[in-house]
Amino acid sequence: FGEVHQCGETNCPICLLFGTTAEDSKVGPTRLIFRDAVLSEDYKNKMKQRIETWSPENVSEEKYENTINRITAMANPRNFERVPSGVEFSFEISCRVFEDGSNGIANKDLFEHVIEGLKLIEEDALGGAGSRGCGQVRFRIENKEGELKNLEEISLEDLGVI
Repeated sequence: FGEVHQCGETNCPICLLFGTTAEDSKVGPTRLIFRDAVLSEDYKNKMKQRIETWSPENVSEEKYENTINRITAMANPRNFERVPSGVEFSFEISCRVFEDGSNGIANKDLFEHVIEGLKLIEEDALGGAGSRGCGQVRFRIENKEGELKNLEEISLEDLGVI
């Protein structure tokens, strides 16, 4: 899959957002902070109303499938644990802003890369089973008024970004 990106250029959005190795960092500290994803309170409440005995431990499921040896036609059953479709998580991404002399323009441009990256994740999948229908995600972002919006509907102004 290649090497980890680490050009270290001061105008590289990847290095600026995710940081570089400490040895010869010219871009400063990492700007993006990803908080843990936890089950959303709305999802928990919906599930408790729908299924009286529901608890957060019921969130994962085991999926069973077979791999077939193409030469011998021998089936090899396997199972893995996954989160079923429809489960909602809440998490937070913070983008630290540093004074760089651009009056915030450079930081605004950097945050546009974050939104674009989230859109790319929506078009692909998380994890290694995307071709089998696992790992599909959709992001909804809470704007400064507290409304949830899809990525296509959100603007940096909605978020209160510079």
